[in-house]
Amino acid sequence: MSQSERRYSDLFDSAPDGIFTTSIEGRFTSMNPAMEKILGWSADDLMGKFYAEWVHPEDLQRANATFLQVATGMPGEVEARIRTRSGLYQWLQMTGSPRIEDGQVVEVLVFMRDVTERRQAEQALHDSEEKFRAISNSAQNAILMMDPEGAISYWNPAAERIFGYPAESVLGKKLHEWLAPERFLEAFRKGFDHFRITGEGPAIGKTLELVAKRDGGEEFPIELSLSAIQLGERWNAVGIVRDITSRKKTEEEIHQWNTKLEQRVTERTQQLLDAQKELVSKEKLAVLGQVASSVGHELRNPLGVMNNAVYFLKTVLSGADETVREYLDMIEGEIGNADRIVSDLLDSVRTKPPFPQPMSVNALIQQSLQHCTIPEQVIVHLEIAETLPSLRVDPAQMQQVFRNLISNAVDAMPGGGRLTIDAAEAAGAIRIGVQDNGMGITQQDLAKLFQPLFTTKSRGVGLGLMVVKNLTQVNGGRVEVQSEPGKGTSFFVILPCESAAETA
Repeated sequence: MSQSERRYSDLFDSAPDGIFTTSIEGRFTSMNPAMEKILGWSADDLMGKFYAEWVHPEDLQRANATFLQVATGMPGEVEARIRTRSGLYQWLQMTGSPRIEDGQVVEVLVFMRDVTERRQAEQALHDSEEKFRAISNSAQNAILMMDPEGAISYWNPAAERIFGYPAESVLGKKLHEWLAPERFLEAFRKGFDHFRITGEGPAIGKTLELVAKRDGGEEFPIELSLSAIQLGERWNAVGIVRDITSRKKTEEEIHQWNTKLEQRVTERTQQLLDAQKELVSKEKLAVLGQVASSVGHELRNPLGVMNNAVYFLKTVLSGADETVREYLDMIEGEIGNADRIVSDLLDSVRTKPPFPQPMSVNALIQQSLQHCTIPEQVIVHLEIAETLPSLRVDPAQMQQVFRNLISNAVDAMPGGGRLTIDAAEAAGAIRIGVQDNGMGITQQDLAKLFQPLFTTKSRGVGLGLMVVKNLTQVNGGRVEVQSEPGKGTSFFVILPCESAAETA
């Protein structure tokens, strides 16, 4: 054996990679120890056998094509799965070269290397990419990626559907300029440089509700989950975007229904409270009715006797000194107050049907004032036009209404003040106001004014305003009140005009 042949033999036997030779027909003619170690087959197992018997069926066509190329004089390379002695297949990278003598290929020399681990890693990567692609393509939420320059580098089909842009029109474009409303761009620019360096930002690792814009500029609500990933040494952002338009609409509808429900509960609660108050009021009225029936007439008789006695004493003592006359006037006044309380008591529990007749507003107010005691320190100011239409009411009942209101106004100004009575036509009715600039009424007490036996006076019994309300209502009208503590009180009696009453 020549020196070159020995050198070749040594290299053949000591090479770390597998080496084998075949005839130009493809039968094994030699193999080195490394090949035996890789495949587990000995030289005796393979010598004279056709290589194709050990190639995976799916790789055989490529292996044959490469072998034919080498056998015809052209080097070639192929990766294929070769069956080992254990029955399993290993991925081998095989590089073949023709050995040529006298211009003819006489043998094929093949170097092989085990690339199973690399192929498995490549397959795992491929499978992972396929899984990601399948998940991304089927996801209902938009998945997008922004590179370190702020450009869109990934855009799944859901992003196309949600934002309206096909992938080819947005890839490589600045993400925020395309997807964020103009008013948010400045805030993005301020934080983006910090994110590029650190991968940190106020939105990273959080789920936020924001506003985005679609193709065409329409704004809509989104839910954004944002993460930072480092590729190489540079930071990228991955966002998952959900269109929450329907959810927001549903939340708004639920909010509106809750608001309506709360309002209805409040209204119903108020109705129940009003019903309770009305029940209490009726119970009070029932008690008042019994008291009025049994006591009213019993009080009227002695009051009449006392009033006659005072009249007699005034007649026979016409020349008495001033002190006597003053006391007689005082007694007469108190008898009048007592008689009015009895009248209110009776009227509060048995309102008589009215006997309406035409009457001018001015006449009604003048007659009411004549039966009221107005202190000198109270100035009465009338603003009643003569051209107002006539009322159609029961004069006696309505005089009692205004006597009560005028008396209350006077009582509210113990140190004097201004009593204003005005009237104006409004929508087929006359609105008569009785206004004082006295102490006023709190909002809490306003709600109770027309309840029986409620009063803010030290000497009142709480029936006067209830009588006002009842008598006004039986005459086809209503009573309104406005007041502010320290500024006075205004009562407004709205009564039908004669023409409106006749039409009705």
